[in-house]
Amino acid sequence: MRPEKVPYLYMQNGQMNVIPDVPALVCDCCQHTIHDAAFMKTLNQIAPTTSSPTADMEPDSDAPAAQEWHQLLNSPFD
Repeated sequence: MRPEKVPYLYMQNGQMNVIPDVPALVCDCCQHTIHDAAFMKTLNQIAPTTSSPTADMEPDSDAPAAQEWHQLLNSPFD
């Protein structure tokens, strides 16, 4: 496994969205990625997945704004 920043793709309201440069660990053999846990928790607050029990709810009002993504995505891998 090696630390790397990779794009994260997700669907919201039938539209594919991309968040660039997400901290992750990537397997050297199969390229499987394990995304940063703090990022995934934040993403679920902003854009819940369809598998989430809160998928049909609006994002939390205190969820970070788009301009705060850069700060959230700072990684110890830098």
